[in-house]
Amino acid sequence: MSRRIGAILKLVLTIGLAVFVASMVSATLNPLTTTLTSSYGFSDELTATVTYSGGLYHYLYELSYFQSYNSGALTLFSINKPIGAVQTNAGNDKGFINQPSENSILWSGSASVGQICTFWFDSIHSYTTVGVTLKGGKFASGDTLGLIIPEPGVIASLAIGMTGLLGFALRKRSSK
Repeated sequence: MSRRIGAILKLVLTIGLAVFVASMVSATLNPLTTTLTSSYGFSDELTATVTYSGGLYHYLYELSYFQSYNSGALTLFSINKPIGAVQTNAGNDKGFINQPSENSILWSGSASVGQICTFWFDSIHSYTTVGVTLKGGKFASGDTLGLIIPEPGVIASLAIGMTGLLGFALRKRSSK
């Protein structure tokens, strides 16, 4: 009976360790660079970075705005969000006006072709992907990083479980 329990504990520990390693490997994908494309033949690079601190996720998007339709200025940058999700501290480095709505964060303003534009916000919510739209004469869109780092609760749960298994193994060893 105790051998069976030992085998089950080893299996649980192995699965927990595999989940932990997989979540840490995915964290190396942060930051993530994607390409926003348009059916009008232009595309721009967007680099997304997510960090976690003090109970908030900080989302940072850096747009390399080097192509547009007919050299149009960037006038809109929008990030789709789940309905009901709350964002705070939304900002940018080009003086765009933040216009949050129920299902997106929208910045409007003007930046000429050849600039790098940075947009950011904080949230208690974590996202796996978000839809992004920009308007530079015509619209370009794509999906990018919402969250790719493991949540602290997952890491804490795994640590507590592994501590319990270690304690069980040490107690079993000392009783022999």
